[in-house]
Amino acid sequence: MKKLRDIFLKLINLDVVKFALVGAISTAIDFLLLNFFIYLGLNLFWAIFFSYFFGAVNGYLFNNNWTYQHLQKPNNIRGFLQYATISFVGLGLTEGVVNILYHALHANLNIDKLAAVVIVFAWNFFANRIFTFKTSTPPKEVTV
Repeated sequence: MKKLRDIFLKLINLDVVKFALVGAISTAIDFLLLNFFIYLGLNLFWAIFFSYFFGAVNGYLFNNNWTYQHLQKPNNIRGFLQYATISFVGLGLTEGVVNILYHALHANLNIDKLAAVVIVFAWNFFANRIFTFKTSTPPKEVTV
């Protein structure tokens, strides 16, 4: 039992690192597009929506094919719908945090977005690990 626990902890730790790296790339895409859309004059709500969407799609593709490649995954349509649902909740959290900080406190948009990223990262990792990229069979031994 201890060996199974150790393997699980190694997988989770490795998954967190990979998920964070994919998240950093997706967040960079999100930030770049957010600022680009604002520069083009797009409404803040839609700028956040579209930039988050493109970051989330990038995140799904890389997490599905790299971060969680060792897990038995659902078919791509079902998996993407689960990921999209979790991301939609993350988008709502992002919209809420950014709009509250930006409009109520008149803080810097990028700092507001960064605060949202910290909150949403935790939500996205645990929700996706539990629902989207879950293990249906015991994990294979992985050497790290």
